[in-house]
Amino acid sequence: MPSTHHSRPACPTSASRTHSEPRLQLASIPRNRAQSSTQDRTLRAIHHAIHRSTPTHDPRTHLHLAHHALTTTFATTSSSHQQELHLIHWAKENHLHIPHDQFPAACQPPSHLEDSFMEHHVWPHHSGHRILKLTHAGHFGLWPSAHKNGAGWDLHTRHTTPLRYLTRLLAANTHLGDDFVLHAIITDSHCRPQILTSQPHYPGPTPGDIIDAAPPSQQSRIRHQQHTLIRQALAARGFHPTHHSPSTFYRPADNLALFDAHFQNLIWHPSPHSPRTLIPFDVLPLHPHGKLRENLSLSLLPIPSPLSKTHLPLLTSSLIP
Repeated sequence: MPSTHHSRPACPTSASRTHSEPRLQLASIPRNRAQSSTQDRTLRAIHHAIHRSTPTHDPRTHLHLAHHALTTTFATTSSSHQQELHLIHWAKENHLHIPHDQFPAACQPPSHLEDSFMEHHVWPHHSGHRILKLTHAGHFGLWPSAHKNGAGWDLHTRHTTPLRYLTRLLAANTHLGDDFVLHAIITDSHCRPQILTSQPHYPGPTPGDIIDAAPPSQQSRIRHQQHTLIRQALAARGFHPTHHSPSTFYRPADNLALFDAHFQNLIWHPSPHSPRTLIPFDVLPLHPHGKLRENLSLSLLPIPSPLSKTHLPLLTSSLIP
């Protein structure tokens, strides 16, 4: 499950700061009233540009309404095609459907940002305040699942459905303090839906950017350091690493799993209260069930030893049990 803020320029000055052990927070960015007003204005501007009308209510409600429309009709095991048709029907009823030939050119992703291996087209809004994401037609990314492997089970990924894609976005808002907003459902000439969303733009380099910007002789050491800091931040709030992947974590206390917590899905954001804040922006949180939950419970590695109090990682309050 690839990163969304994928193309970010390297930051050599940030790389140089990793030579000393930094303090760390893993959290959502706290927003003051002025920042919230800016986000609200940007959301209204995006809606007006796409639909050529002023929103009559908060665009943030769309994601909840679309998710509710699918969950009250389908189980998670229903076919993606059935869900796609129902999502389009819901969008038409709620005036959020746009045929591809009526999708304003100014709101479409620039062609040079097309990325065939990601589930999204990703590009910045001209205001600089939000990142727009448009799924590929009929493709909604990947979803983790338990897979029978001889006498045991291992972890695989498979193509997911619109319902699970929307569940992923809501979980990111709930558990990681993000602000995903659903703007429209676009249909192509074959009536396949594309989901158009946005989230705040989080300035700063990813751990991957920091590693890439370092001299080749230093990259191995900095990679290890970045990995350690991520693990420590999650361990401070009860998340175990697992043997499946360095980017998969699980907290048994409240059955919360984090997938894709890797170098390109986290951002080092400047913070006035500490040297940097680590922001998760495309991590997949979910409450696993059945064999997936059992699989994760049996794959836990020991929680790393805590850092000293002066370097204690913190998480956003929504992740604190």
